[in-house]
Amino acid sequence: MQPVADTKLYAAHIEELQRRYDSALENARLDAVVIGAGQPAPVYLDDQHLPFKPNPHLVQWAPLLKHPDSILRYRQGGMPDLLVFEPEDFWLRNSPVPEFIKDGPLNVQLVGNGHSLLEHVKEMPARTAFVGEIREQEDSFGLKRVNPQKLLDELHFGRAIKTPWEVECLRHANYQAIRGHLAAEVCFNEGGCEYDIQLAFRTACRITDEEMPYPAIVAANEHAATLHYQHLDRKSVDNLSLLIDAGCAVHGYASDVTRTYSYDPVFGSMIEAMHELQRELCTSAVPGADFRELHIAAHHSIATLLREVGVTDISPEEAVETTVSRTFFPHGLGHFLGLQVHDVGALLASAKGDEMPVPDNDPYLRLTRILEPGNIVTVEPGLYFIDMLLEKLRATPEGKCVNWDQVNELRQFGGIRIEDNLHITESGNENLTREAFAAAVMN
Repeated sequence: MQPVADTKLYAAHIEELQRRYDSALENARLDAVVIGAGQPAPVYLDDQHLPFKPNPHLVQWAPLLKHPDSILRYRQGGMPDLLVFEPEDFWLRNSPVPEFIKDGPLNVQLVGNGHSLLEHVKEMPARTAFVGEIREQEDSFGLKRVNPQKLLDELHFGRAIKTPWEVECLRHANYQAIRGHLAAEVCFNEGGCEYDIQLAFRTACRITDEEMPYPAIVAANEHAATLHYQHLDRKSVDNLSLLIDAGCAVHGYASDVTRTYSYDPVFGSMIEAMHELQRELCTSAVPGADFRELHIAAHHSIATLLREVGVTDISPEEAVETTVSRTFFPHGLGHFLGLQVHDVGALLASAKGDEMPVPDNDPYLRLTRILEPGNIVTVEPGLYFIDMLLEKLRATPEGKCVNWDQVNELRQFGGIRIEDNLHITESGNENLTREAFAAAVMN
C-alpha cells in the first residue's frame, strides 16, 4: 500500500479538528492555542540528543515528525497556521515538509529563527493557551496558560474517535508491520537469534530503530515470560518459541501487533487455541461493549484453556474469582491506539475529565471506556509462565489447584500473546491486522 496522502481525506480531517478545537477552546474559555512540537532531549554531559518524539497534539494537525521547535497556531473559527522551523545549519539537513501538508487547508510558513517564532506568538489574543512539553521557561513563549487541564481533557477524550484519515494511517501502519512480522517468522524458522529476528523485521519494513513507534519485543523461549522483554540476544539457541511484539508508524500513527510461534506440538496447539479465543474476543468488540467486561471474558477464556491443557484443575469461574487466572494473564486485554501506542483518553468517562474506574483486581487494565465507532483498540490476550508470579501462587492455598509438573514443562516456552488492531465501526469492527495478514498472503 502507498503512503496515505489523500488530500480530500486530510482536508476533512483538518475540518473535524477545527470543530473539536472550537468546542474545547469555548468550553475552556480560551480564544486560541499554540501547540509546540517540542525539542529532542539532550544527553547528559554530551553534545548529542535523544531521538526526537514530537508532541502528538501537533502531529494530529500535521505529521511533522522531524521538525523540532515548529509550532501550530489556531484561533477559534480561523485557519490553522503551521510555522515550520527550518534553521540555517550546515551541521544538519532540514527534512522536507510532506506535499499533502503544504497542499492542505493550513497556512504553512517556514521560519528560520526563534525570534520570528516569538513574534508570531505575540500576535495571538490574550486568552491563548500553550500545549506542549516545558523544559525551560522560554518553551511556552511567555504564554501563562500552559497545558490547561480542561482543554486537554476534551481534546484527549475526542482523540479516541479517529477520523477516516487517521483510520487509513493506522491501516497502512498495519500493512507495513505485517511485512516485518512475516520476515521475522521466516528468520525464526531458520534458526535466527533475537537480534537477527529484529533486524529481519526492520529490514522488511525498511525502517530504522528511531522510526519504530516502540522498541520491538523479540523474545525467544523463556524470555517471552518477560512482558516487555528489552534485550536482543546475539547468540543462536534452539528456537523452541518466539514472541514478537512490533509495529510501524505511518504519519505518526502506530500499529501494535504481536504473534507467537512454536513447532512444539503441545505448545503449538496452545498458540492455536489462543488464536481462536482471541478471534472470539474480537467479535465481541463492538459499539456499546464495555471493555472491562471484555477483559473479564478474556480471563474466563484463558482459564478454560489452562484447564484444558492440564495446568489447573479448577473451573474457569473459580480461577477468575480467586485470581489464579491473573497469575498467567497479569496484564490488560488491550488499549487505545493512535498517535501514541497507548493512546490518551482511555480511562475518561466524558470530555469533562471524570474517569471510568479500573477494576481493583486488574490495575494494569489500560482501557475502561465503552467502545464507540471510530475507536482503534488492541485486543491482546496472553498466557505466560512468569517465575515470580508462579512462586507467589504456589505459596497460596490456590496453588494446590495447579499441576506444577505441567507448568515446569511449559516454562521453557515463556508465554503466548496474540494481538490485533481493531477499528470499531457502526455495525461491529474491522480487524486491520488480520486484514493485512490476509492481503500479504494473497500477494
